[in-house]
Amino acid sequence: MPEVRVPSSETLPVVSAIVNTYNYGRFVEEAVESVLAQDYPAERLDIIVVDDGSTDDSAERMKGFGKRIRYFQLPHRGQAAALNFGIAQARGEIVAFLDADDLWRADKVRRVAEAFAANPDAGMVYHAFELWRPDGQPVPQQEFQAISGMLAGDLKKLLAYDGQATSGQAFRRSVLEQMLPLPEEFVIGCSDGYLAYNCIFEWPAVAIAERLTRYRLHGANQFSFDKLAAEKMQIKLDTWRALMREHRKWLERRGHDLRAPATAAFLARQEICAESMGFAFDPPGRIAYFRHLRKEAALYAPVWSFSYRLFKAASAVAALLLGFDRSVALRKVYQHSTVLRAGREAALPRMAQRGAAKAAHAGG
Repeated sequence: MPEVRVPSSETLPVVSAIVNTYNYGRFVEEAVESVLAQDYPAERLDIIVVDDGSTDDSAERMKGFGKRIRYFQLPHRGQAAALNFGIAQARGEIVAFLDADDLWRADKVRRVAEAFAANPDAGMVYHAFELWRPDGQPVPQQEFQAISGMLAGDLKKLLAYDGQATSGQAFRRSVLEQMLPLPEEFVIGCSDGYLAYNCIFEWPAVAIAERLTRYRLHGANQFSFDKLAAEKMQIKLDTWRALMREHRKWLERRGHDLRAPATAAFLARQEICAESMGFAFDPPGRIAYFRHLRKEAALYAPVWSFSYRLFKAASAVAALLLGFDRSVALRKVYQHSTVLRAGREAALPRMAQRGAAKAAHAGG
């Protein structure tokens, strides 16, 4: 039998894990421990914890890790400033992010490194999450769309691409450097969206369908929109609009035509999302909400299955009859029911070609 060559640790890429935290002392130790527990050589892991000016006991908790991590405490300036600093400190050719309230599965770094190795042109690897409630209750979640390859110019791929939050993203550092600095207007999120949205227009992406991160659900999640004060919702909407503006600027600087059909559709998705956020503190009338839902349906028609389009059309009519508040309340009942969601997804798949939407992905 031919000899099987096992790569030595020296041939593996150094991976920089950037853990960003702000007053998450109660969570950040577990996050760091999940990085230290990776089935990847410790000497090829570069662990950076960037503390965005926490006023809790985060600094004291980090002392216990000694020289296994590099801990930096900064003045409080927001997530984007913290990530800019962390990326500047990174020593690895691959940079992966972890929010302090999330956890990586033990094979996360290895799987990501393998995906990059198998796809030398890829700029980003992203993967599915496991939504996790500490009380053990099941969490309904939408099917992850594993869209790989070059997305730019491909209308169906750009409409099907859902992206992923910070803890499910990794980038080649050489690619990151072409998208920095992150605008410091991104004080409470959107850095992940900015990086991913830019990246998919110039570099291939690799999606891994397996859930390699546990996303902890709790009341303080950065983009948790339930029961939030109108003032906080306005800040989040302003941050999202900043993302939209800066993403367009970056595309224009790189010579992209924003009027190209696929690009225009992708930008229209962001506009529809902004409208939805605004409804949380400025509820629309029946007609305005109905038009919003029909505009969404028209945009997604190329990728939604026929049965799902019928389902969404019925939902729009129900919204017209019930009004915004009651239709949203009804939708929340559906969204929080594992049985109802599973039944709908089995009978009415969202994507027109379920298999096509799950494009081939490395290591998946």
